[in-house]
Amino acid sequence: LVFASLTNGNLTAFDGATGKVKWAFPVPGVGASTPVLIPGEDVVFIGPYAIRAIDGQKLWSIPSSNQEVNVTGNPSLHPDGSTVFVGDEEGGLLALDSMTGKVVWAVAAYGAIRGTPVVSFDGRSVLAASADGILYCLATFN
Repeated sequence: LVFASLTNGNLTAFDGATGKVKWAFPVPGVGASTPVLIPGEDVVFIGPYAIRAIDGQKLWSIPSSNQEVNVTGNPSLHPDGSTVFVGDEEGGLLALDSMTGKVVWAVAAYGAIRGTPVVSFDGRSVLAASADGILYCLATFN
């Protein structure tokens, strides 16, 4: 399967051989976020959602007081696949269990985190820049 976040507000899975649409999942407000797939698993992440790759069923989403967290950047995955990192418009950086969506830890930044968090090659740190110009470097605790 090939995954694409389309301007119509859907994450769409295409058959890699034929190009035919296999499924589409609505991701309102996510925009052109890049989906992230756990290698060897059947889970794709986009915005605040974890979706079963084979059929497009929602596995979990990040709850918030606004129904869904306003994730504006792409998710990042820890090298071992256990944790997904997302930033949000309200200034939060979240580490989530990739299989359950449970918040492992969260940090409040002074500005929106609109970019993609970057995980170090050894998986020990995650970096994220906030809209107020601060670069955060945090231990992943994996």
